[in-house]
Amino acid sequence: MEIIYIEKGSGTRFMGDHSEAFEEGDIGLVGPNLPHVWRSDPIYRENIPGLTSHVQGVHFHESIFKGPLAKLPELLGINQLLFESQFGIKFFGSARESIEIQMKELILASGIDKLLGLIKILDFMAKTDEKQLLASSGY
Repeated sequence: MEIIYIEKGSGTRFMGDHSEAFEEGDIGLVGPNLPHVWRSDPIYRENIPGLTSHVQGVHFHESIFKGPLAKLPELLGINQLLFESQFGIKFFGSARESIEIQMKELILASGIDKLLGLIKILDFMAKTDEKQLLASSGY
């Protein structure tokens, strides 16, 4: 699984059978076995000095939330989010802005703080209404 944060750039995001434009600040959650790509606009491939796209990603295995942990009431929302991630999820509005701040902190974290930061981000993602599933349910 992965959380993708577009720090700089624009282009087209493909997740399953869904495609749409993305821009700087875009944040998505991609579930296991979901074909996906963020394709930068052609201008980013023209070797223009100083013009680059930049992406931050956090990869993790969903199994860290399985087993006895899955039964904890505190993780029910995260487990539902992980289920929904099979369709790909994008975040918008103030939720996107909050996740962006949390992602920057997570990337700088180390040790147990990195795991705790991931759990906090996933918990926030699970609780927000400012999200959209992308691939169709029949995909």
